[in-house]
Amino acid sequence: MQLFVTRRVDELGRIVLPMEIRRRLQIEADTPLDICLDNSGKIVLQKSKPFCKICGVDIGLTEVAGKSVFVCTICRQAIHETPPC
Repeated sequence: MQLFVTRRVDELGRIVLPMEIRRRLQIEADTPLDICLDNSGKIVLQKSKPFCKICGVDIGLTEVAGKSVFVCTICRQAIHETPPC
């Protein structure tokens, strides 16, 4: 079943995601979302996926200091192998 809801954009450019959609997608307060514009002009809104802050891959990730910043295994090894200045 497809869910279709219309919402208006307020004067600050905000919209409210309907509760039905938030529940279905398990979107809670402070859930990071990506907003993209595809080639056909559609706005795409999706839950953010973590990625390596250095190279951009999305596998083998470790969170850095609990800051929602991630580094992959390869970049982490390269950082540890780099001699200090």
